Order: sequence, then structure tokens, then C-alpha cells
Amino acid sequence: MIAFVALWLVVPAAAQPEPDLTIDAATRSKVIDGSLAALERYYVFPEMAKKIGAEIRKRVAARKYDQLARARAFAAALTTDHLTLGVLRNYFTLRLINFRVNQYP
Repeated sequence: MIAFVALWLVVPAAAQPEPDLTIDAATRSKVIDGSLAALERYYVFPEMAKKIGAEIRKRVAARKYDQLARARAFAAALTTDHLTLGVLRNYFTLRLINFRVNQYP
């Protein structure tokens, strides 16, 4: 997931953007399944990966992504969900713990 963000930052500003693609339910399903499989296989905190996966699956069951027929909008929504449920959540939790530990010498 972080690799995708890093690649996005490396693209030169002068490069012409690729056309936004129309995607269907089967494509969304493949992308979600692939991202969750990679998350559960490679994420450094296996239990957190399972929780993130379960939450994403709840959002799929609630049909959150069904109205997203454009690739960029879908990618942005799924990436945001992954980040807010995992990386950013862990980052802010660790920062809060660090603050509380350092607050009391």
C-alpha cells in the first residue's frame, strides 16, 4: 500500500495523466480481494491486518464501493479506508502512547 503511494509521488509533474477508466463490480471485487490478501500476507501486525480486512469486508457488504464506477474514485476511497483503518490509526495511537509515556518522567 505504501509502495503505491511512493510510486505516485515519483511520477513527474509534467507527465500526462492516464485516462480514468470505468470499472465494474467484478473489477472492484478483484482489487479488494487482492488488496486484502496482500494486507493479510505482508502487514507487519497480523492481528491488525485481520481487523482491517474485516472492516473493509463490512464496507463491501454495506455496498459502500458499489456506486464508484470510475477507477480513480474507487482507488482513492479504498486507499483512504486502508490508511484510516491501519497505517494512520496505528501512527496516531503510537504517537499518543509516546506522548503519555514521555509526559511522566
